[in-house]
Amino acid sequence: MIVELLIMGQRVADPNLWARQIANHNRDERYEFAEQIGDLKHISAPLFRALMQLALKDRDYLVRVNAVESLGGIATRRAAGILRKCILDKNATVRGYAAINFAEVLGARATRALKYGAARETNAWARSMFLIAIFKAGDSGTLDAILKRFQSRSFHVRSAIINGISDLKLKKREIVVTRKALQEQLARESSSVLKDKIRRLLQE
Repeated sequence: MIVELLIMGQRVADPNLWARQIANHNRDERYEFAEQIGDLKHISAPLFRALMQLALKDRDYLVRVNAVESLGGIATRRAAGILRKCILDKNATVRGYAAINFAEVLGARATRALKYGAARETNAWARSMFLIAIFKAGDSGTLDAILKRFQSRSFHVRSAIINGISDLKLKKREIVVTRKALQEQLARESSSVLKDKIRRLLQE
């Protein structure tokens, strides 16, 4: 139904259509709405504004996360501008995902804002995401800082690093350094779930 609504909304000039969606009291429907927008190849200006409202102002952080992910898929300069605001969100999960998407959309031009965000970040998981985002933006000098995060006692931080590494484009020397860090982490990792993830990475 949400997909049909999106398609219909692209074709009709109903200024209240998107307002009704973002004001929907059903969190799950707003969540799905934010997610489905990211699957569209082209979106209208009113729909983009609705997505912006979801990313910046929705009361549920998971809806904001989905909106951030959809903005990353849109990958325009205007989307980047909204993502830049989202890296300062009050919720650490939103900040972390916004940082990754901001880096993927803007590349090296995102580095300065990401470093500012990382410097002020107090949440360990979100800081890990910022470091990964900075690497994605083109600053390979953050790799050592990323790998040192394996020393964290937090399962979520170590998991974020493992997942982040799997998505990085590494040069030959960086691959050698990263594989060594993964092998060392495999030997001391206490979580069987993370051990399995590391083994899969080392097999690639």
